[in-house]
Amino acid sequence: METIKTISELLDYVDEILNETNEEIKIGNLTFLPSEVLKEIDPIAYRQAVLDIADCENIEIDELIKDEDFQILLKIIPKKRS
Repeated sequence: METIKTISELLDYVDEILNETNEEIKIGNLTFLPSEVLKEIDPIAYRQAVLDIADCENIEIDELIKDEDFQILLKIIPKKRS
């Protein structure tokens, strides 16, 4: 794994892992990627996957560069409470 420096890279990495470790979801003639289904159907489980993978890879989310996907991350990862 290359060093992850941005929020976008983290989310891409998580999606890659989810898509490689799970089968595509087929409904009729339609095919969906596991990461997209999880994001849309259960954003809490997707958020937990992001946190779990970041933790396993020793990625400090707070230290990543806040790029164009920062708003997406804000939606899926709640702010720390004081």
